Amino acid sequence: MRQIQMDNLDDLITDYVSRHGPLPQEALDKAEKAWSELEAKWAEEGF
Repeated sequence: MRQIQMDNLDDLITDYVSRHGPLPQEALDKAEKAWSELEAKWAEEGF
């Protein structure tokens, strides 16, 4: 399930970049932090 979500996120980022150009580093940092927090939550819940 996580791989599907990661693939979907990658597709969304690729689509955004193709339309609008590269994401600002600050946005990438926030996304990485949010993803890490989500993975930690999943680990606690046994996903």
